[in-house]
Amino acid sequence: MDILRQQALGTRPLFDPVLEYVALAVGTAVTFPVGLWAYRRADRRIRRLGTVNQYEPPTITWWDCSAECSSTRSPSRSPRR
Repeated sequence: MDILRQQALGTRPLFDPVLEYVALAVGTAVTFPVGLWAYRRADRRIRRLGTVNQYEPPTITWWDCSAECSSTRSPSRSPRR
């Protein structure tokens, strides 16, 4: 929209500012419900298919280390059990 350019640069608007604000309000009134509908539809599908998942990155510490980090462990330090 030209509103931001006009406000940022202090220039003359291309269209009447009232017309720009009306177009902004109409565009928001149309696209917001469409976006909300699309999100809800995708959310229902994901829940129905059971594909909702959360990713938790693995935490590897020096005292609870598996075989992949045995080469980096110092031989003088053994893990406490």
